[in-house]
Amino acid sequence: MNAAAPRSLSWSAAAALAIPLLAVALCSARVVVGWMAGANPFWDGRPLTVSEAAMVRDHAEVVRLIHGGADPNRSWLVASDFSDSHRPETITPLEAAVQIRRLELVELLVREGATVDEPVRARLVARARDLHADDIVAYLNRRGEGPR
Repeated sequence: MNAAAPRSLSWSAAAALAIPLLAVALCSARVVVGWMAGANPFWDGRPLTVSEAAMVRDHAEVVRLIHGGADPNRSWLVASDFSDSHRPETITPLEAAVQIRRLELVELLVREGATVDEPVRARLVARARDLHADDIVAYLNRRGEGPR
């Protein structure tokens, strides 16, 4: 029997195989070098603001930031990546919680020191009504009736 001699790959076939392998190797090297340098290559490294943590429903980060000294009544920047409007905006954590229609987060923020005085309550109730967040409207209205 006559065995056929193996054919060599053409230059274009070899390149078609090598390019994806090279891309994977370079990406892997970037990840490894980033981790060795103490950076997370999958996150921009900028810490979240309290309002951003609220916007992404990260209850633990909200509490950690407040216990670390962040003011739950201050307006904080929310980057466009986290915002429903896809534009950077400056809002309070309570406004963020209402915007994402999360009653449990509104309650958490109030327990952690967010103040709901009458002007704030009226503004949040109006926004919650616009969003059809009836549970938040009811909670905020109960808060407006005095101490619970």
